[in-house]
Amino acid sequence: MFVVNDPRRYQIQLTKTCWYHHILVEHPEMKERLDDIRRAIETPDCIYQSKYKASSHLYFLKKGRGSFGAEYVLVVVTIRQRAKKDMSKRLSSLIAFQKEEKYYGKSAEVFILPAE
Repeated sequence: MFVVNDPRRYQIQLTKTCWYHHILVEHPEMKERLDDIRRAIETPDCIYQSKYKASSHLYFLKKGRGSFGAEYVLVVVTIRQRAKKDMSKRLSSLIAFQKEEKYYGKSAEVFILPAE
């Protein structure tokens, strides 16, 4: 589907398999949000490290206001190291969905990248 770099220059890939067999199945509300997913990775408002799995990074893109506060697109990226010669990072799985602000305090712990 696409390969992009995040602000830390990690190369993130969304495969067709992940898009069709995971995101569209588990998160059908994201069907028309492919551009938002890409923007959340390329220019996130912030990135957190998951408190449940250190290799999972949560990319947030603010989209507006919802019933309970700010509305975000959240993209969960599992980062894995390539071979030692190639020190770039890349995506092994990607989850994307839209949630309201109150959800996030339970899922993220380590703040990685602030909004600029």
